Amino acid sequence: WLVVLKLIVQPLLTFLLVTYIFEMDPFWAKSAVLLSALPGATTVYVVAQQYNNYVQQASASILISTLFSLLSVTVVLVFLEI
Repeated sequence: WLVVLKLIVQPLLTFLLVTYIFEMDPFWAKSAVLLSALPGATTVYVVAQQYNNYVQQASASILISTLFSLLSVTVVLVFLEI
């Protein structure tokens, strides 16, 4: 569910915010949506390892989100016509 939130919900929410709530230059709005479609950061794994909690889940979510981000980033690029 973390991967779905990160790769689908976050870009959709970002798109809605930069389109209907905030007044942004189109270049920066597209950049925000594209950046929100990127995979989860490795800092999640570093924090999990530091606290020795959910290390396997963090590493699995980073791997899965990185693989599926190939699709999400491509879809966002096509949608935004970049």
